[in-house]
This record gives sequence, structure tokens and C-alpha cells, in this order.
Amino acid sequence: MKPNIIERLITNNPLRAFSQRHIEGPMLRKMAGRNEYPLCFEIGCGRGIGAQVIIEQFGDEGVIATDIDPEQIERANRNLNPNLKGRIEFKVADAMAIDEPDGKFDAVFSFGVLHHMEDWRKAVTEISRVLKKGGEFFFEEPFRPSQIVSL
Repeated sequence: MKPNIIERLITNNPLRAFSQRHIEGPMLRKMAGRNEYPLCFEIGCGRGIGAQVIIEQFGDEGVIATDIDPEQIERANRNLNPNLKGRIEFKVADAMAIDEPDGKFDAVFSFGVLHHMEDWRKAVTEISRVLKKGGEFFFEEPFRPSQIVSL
């Protein structure tokens, strides 16, 4: 479901970026079960700050970051730090029908996105499918404590 104008304003707010960089990213890093996650996937990337946080906090070689809103993907590509080109790929995609093979990713990230899903259980099933065995799903939600789940 595409975000409404209020959700878009919140997502693209500089305070949101600050929170992702200085609060959420480090908090998720502390929960990590290992040091490196070579290939990661992000659902609901918005303007792309989360993908940059993943690279910075988790030392990843690459991130595929997705959003259902093509405007957000355009914004993310415009805002991408030139030093990270080639390490982050932004794509329009639906988290409830991820177009990636089974077992591809070492970790999947969601920065406050699951509560926007029409069917969050379907999204979690898809996330589980694309994670490698022993992969980790990092997520935080504004209505629940942050979590890490090994699937």
C-alpha cells in the first residue's frame, strides 16, 4: 500500500533520517548475531536512508532496497551517496511478493514498515523465504519494541 501524504512527510523528514542513523541502526547492530551480512535486503526503503545505514552499520557488500512507491525509489536514487553506488540497488517491489530467489539474503531489514502492510504475515513469510538458512530478520516497529528474528 503506497504511503499517504502524512506518511510520506514523516518518512522523508530529516529527523527520521537522524533516528535511523543514530538510534535504530546502532540498536539493531547490537542485536546482531554475527559480524557481517554480505548481502542484505530492505523492505520499505523510502528515500534510501535505511540502505545506507545497513551498509554503514553492518559492513555489507551489497543491499537491495525496495519500496512499493516508485516516487520513493526515484528519491532514493537521487539521494544516494556517490560512494555507495554499486553497493546499493533500489527497486520497486511489494514485500508481500518478493521477486528474489529462495535463500538469497544473509539479512532482511525493515525500519518501521510492517505495520503498513495489508497482510504483514504474508510479508514475513516472503522474508523467511528469501533469507538464507540461519539468516536474520532485523526490524523495528513504532508500536512494539525492536526485534531480531532468526528464521
